Amino acid sequence: MNSMPISSLTPLLPTIKIIQLNCNKKESTVHGLLNICFNDTNLLLLQEPWWAQISSNSIKGLVSHRVWTPILPTTVQSIDNSHYMLWLTSDLVLA
Repeated sequence: MNSMPISSLTPLLPTIKIIQLNCNKKESTVHGLLNICFNDTNLLLLQEPWWAQISSNSIKGLVSHRVWTPILPTTVQSIDNSHYMLWLTSDLVLA
């Protein structure tokens, strides 16, 4: 069986940049990361993300962004109970 050294495979693998941050439920932090990091970051792991009221019925939702796709853990019962979330750039979602 022939095997290739890992160093030979490295050019074939895509580079993924990940940023992890505790946002302390601050709107400016979440918006800033989404707007600044999309050129060189593929994945954001956010603790204590900020949630917005998206309707007059006091329904909370996520910040919307053209480049990022939000992903919530499947164990979350309600947005108020979510203490972490993941954002992927569109190129990773489409891959």
